[in-house]
Amino acid sequence: MELLKLRLKVPFWCSFIEYGTLKLKQTYPFPPPPTIFGMILNAMGKPSTHNEKMTKDKIEKYKEWLNKKYNKLSFSILVKDGGTLVEDYRNILKGIRKRDRNRSIRNKLSKLSSNLDKEEFDKIVDDLRESEMTLNELGDKIGHQAAEIMLNFSEYINNEKWQRTQVKKQKLLSPRFDVYIFSDDKNSFSLKNIYRSLKNPERPLYLGGSDDIVDLSVEKISSNELNKRCCSNDISSIIPGLYENCKIYKIPVQLRHQKEKSKMLCSFPQGKLQKEIRCASVKGENIVFLQNFS
Repeated sequence: MELLKLRLKVPFWCSFIEYGTLKLKQTYPFPPPPTIFGMILNAMGKPSTHNEKMTKDKIEKYKEWLNKKYNKLSFSILVKDGGTLVEDYRNILKGIRKRDRNRSIRNKLSKLSSNLDKEEFDKIVDDLRESEMTLNELGDKIGHQAAEIMLNFSEYINNEKWQRTQVKKQKLLSPRFDVYIFSDDKNSFSLKNIYRSLKNPERPLYLGGSDDIVDLSVEKISSNELNKRCCSNDISSIIPGLYENCKIYKIPVQLRHQKEKSKMLCSFPQGKLQKEIRCASVKGENIVFLQNFS
């Protein structure tokens, strides 16, 4: 039995915001498992699940593949330094993403103009933004019925109203975390491949938001350094379930794109527990994995 140990140091700030929150964006005091998995995907250079270069069928298959791989991993999360919790206000613009907007109108046009592919469509949209094109000029390119729809669409995108709103967001300044990883996968997400990717990541690593950079070091934990059949009331990691003398959090444990999203109640120890629980011991630290570890 082997593990990987990740030491994560955030030099500036980070936020672990619950997906879908609106006016008040509170952060968890530690990165949930899907956030850590996202960092690993980034290190491996894997595409996102809304990649425009992939067809809808390929995206669905890719999501299923990610779910299977994610379920083979287990994480034990330790807060070494919670950092400083601060709150600020951020102005954001709310509107329709160009990607979704273009996809919607392109679906309407597909029956009328079978020769119009994505790149041609996006180029025409950009041309319509910058210059005026007559119905006949556009009709010669994509057909007159499609041209009428496109010109109406052009009026919409050029006069589209974006709304400005202010949200309150929490951030953690300069926190530090340790994460132990166990993998039951023998292929892409084996400990060997994860270790190699984290040592030489394909892309810059971040933890949480895309601009929340992280300094990372990773080491291998051999079976000789691990005793997985211990009992203790002095636990260093986040614990699944409810325990006294702990702060309680309900964290996401499934990936964002999964249809049935579930959360896990976890305990963040604030001292020794009142009773001993089963744990693993690694170099003097008693840890508990959140799932899939035996």
